[in-house]
Amino acid sequence: MRSHNMFARRTRLLGTSWTTSTIRSLETTTGRQYALYVHGNGDTTGAIRGVETIATGLKWKRLREPLSIVGAVDAAVREACWELGATTAASLMPDS
Repeated sequence: MRSHNMFARRTRLLGTSWTTSTIRSLETTTGRQYALYVHGNGDTTGAIRGVETIATGLKWKRLREPLSIVGAVDAAVREACWELGATTAASLMPDS
């Protein structure tokens, strides 16, 4: 189980004591979908890159492009967040 060894090696390097059951729990999320919104005052690039790096390592699938909000929140931003939430919720619904 190569990914298990990769996680175990990285966590030892970080000094974190992860158990095998924790690593297996993370592996059960493989293939899950996710959506992301980030709000920042000046820039959201680093935050988005960090989340996408983690999601890639967990082998999650992005539903759509991240919603990046910089500055004040207005009605248009609230609408975009609502649409992101609706898209995410719809993707969780079972197929008929």
